Amino acid sequence: MSGGDSLRKIRISNELIYVLAVVILSFATAMLAAADMGMSMVVAPAYIVSLKVEFLTFGQAEYIVQGMLFVLFCILMRRGRGLYFFAFVSGLFYGAVLDFWRMVIPHFNPELFAPGTLPVSVRILYFVVGFLLNSLGVSLYFKTYFYPQVYEFL
Repeated sequence: MSGGDSLRKIRISNELIYVLAVVILSFATAMLAAADMGMSMVVAPAYIVSLKVEFLTFGQAEYIVQGMLFVLFCILMRRGRGLYFFAFVSGLFYGAVLDFWRMVIPHFNPELFAPGTLPVSVRILYFVVGFLLNSLGVSLYFKTYFYPQVYEFL
């Protein structure tokens, strides 16, 4: 390269990064749930609710938990702003994609493979990869101008 040439930066839209964040984070969460070796304390309440209430999926439990957190956040802030509502919508999108992954990937589907029934080597692989993807998904959320899920507000 000559001195006058410069490297071009690849620009990716915030919207695409946001969608990638949701897809990656929900995939990682489904993978961690299948590994059954622990998960983020952020999503653990919804996971526990989904295990205890048979008719709720993990994603549906996310809607409920994030809805309660959203109401609590608005009370603490002493007002509800329309802008804050997008964080709840973000949680709805995340929950729907989480349920999608658990439905289409057999190992992630608790009706086909109960938590903890996969071979230990697969569970370890899912845990390590899920943990790394979880970190990537969260970092992508913060690269956009969109509000992440309600958890990040609190």
